[in-house]
Amino acid sequence: MHYFSQTLKKDKKKLGEVQELYRAQFAKALYNIGMIYDRLGDIQKASTFYKKAIDKCQEDQQQQKSQHMMKAMTNYAVTLEKLGMRQQAIQVFEQLQKSYKNEIRIFNNLGIIHKRNGNTDAAEINYRKAIELDGGSFFPNYNMGVLKA
Repeated sequence: MHYFSQTLKKDKKKLGEVQELYRAQFAKALYNIGMIYDRLGDIQKASTFYKKAIDKCQEDQQQQKSQHMMKAMTNYAVTLEKLGMRQQAIQVFEQLQKSYKNEIRIFNNLGIIHKRNGNTDAAEINYRKAIELDGGSFFPNYNMGVLKA
C-alpha cells in the first residue's frame, strides 16, 4: 500500500508539471474548440469553451494580458450577447477596455451591444473611440453612419 501511495504522489507531481508546461497550449485548444462550436451555431457550447479558455489564461501570469486572452474574452462577450445576456457582455467588454485600450474591435463591439440595448449615447462614444484609434477602419465608421442615419 505504501508503494502505491508513493507512486501516486509522484504521478500527481508529474501531472502538475506537465499541466504547467502546457497550460498556454491548453487554453488555445479550449479557445479553438469554442471557435468550432461558434461556427457550428452552438453558441452555448462556444460560450462555455471560451470561458474555460479565459479561466486557463488567468491561471498563467504570462497569458493574463496576451492577445489570446483578449480574443477569448471578446468572443466570450459576443456569445453572451447572442445568448441575450447583454449586461454580462457589456461588463466583459468594459473589463477588456481597461487592459486593451487600443483595440478597435472591443470598442466597436461594445458600441454594437449598447445600440442594441437602446443606449445610443454609449454606442456613439464607443464608435468614436474606435474611429479615433483608426479612422480608416470600416466597421466603426459604418456603424456610426447607421447610428446617425
